[in-house]
Amino acid sequence: MLSVHYIQKGLLYTKPPPGDYYELNLINNVLVRLKQSLSIALLHFYPLAGRLATKIEQNPKSHSVFVDCKNSPGAKFIHAAVDLSVSDIVSPTYVPLVVQSFFDHDRAINYDGHTRPLLSIQVTELVDGVFIAQGDTKIKISGSPMLERWFPEGNNGPLLTLPFTHQNEFITRFETPHVLERIFHFSAKARRLPCEIVTCCMLAINTRSRLEPPLSPNYFGNSFQTVTE
Repeated sequence: MLSVHYIQKGLLYTKPPPGDYYELNLINNVLVRLKQSLSIALLHFYPLAGRLATKIEQNPKSHSVFVDCKNSPGAKFIHAAVDLSVSDIVSPTYVPLVVQSFFDHDRAINYDGHTRPLLSIQVTELVDGVFIAQGDTKIKISGSPMLERWFPEGNNGPLLTLPFTHQNEFITRFETPHVLERIFHFSAKARRLPCEIVTCCMLAINTRSRLEPPLSPNYFGNSFQTVTE
């Protein structure tokens, strides 16, 4: 998973009408609330405030990557602005290239977590909207994360070592040219795509409950299987 790109998600909201009291104070309120939400969330999900670190041994050759929560500047919070409207983003058939700048970790891979934050939140202010991911500080955490690493029976853990002494021996970067990304709009009554369009979707299916004994649904580590439809 160290060569896989960062998971990046965003939400696009429209602003209240111009002159509305909430519109005048929207960005300041959003920034304050989001910072509060982030600080509360990181109390529970503190590994996301860390950085990756590597321990290298020469004899025998081994490369161990782990999350260092002590020597880290923490998660990242960004406020940006762009002279575009919501329609400039959602109206075109293809996703405008500027949308890539809404994500702090565009094209970064997980191994870059050595120098980049593991979690980065960016609020991009549009002329009539906001591109953001936010939470409500009034909502209590539904379940505490299980942060203790689980290993299959017979595995000594908790440190997994790779038989390498340099990252270039196992890290692969997929340097692909910019491709056209489509935007699809589905109404509530939509049942299927037009017959001339073929869509391939790869999903990561949670396997926590499928193990024997099953893992806690709040297990913070990876436990999944990829399925293509």
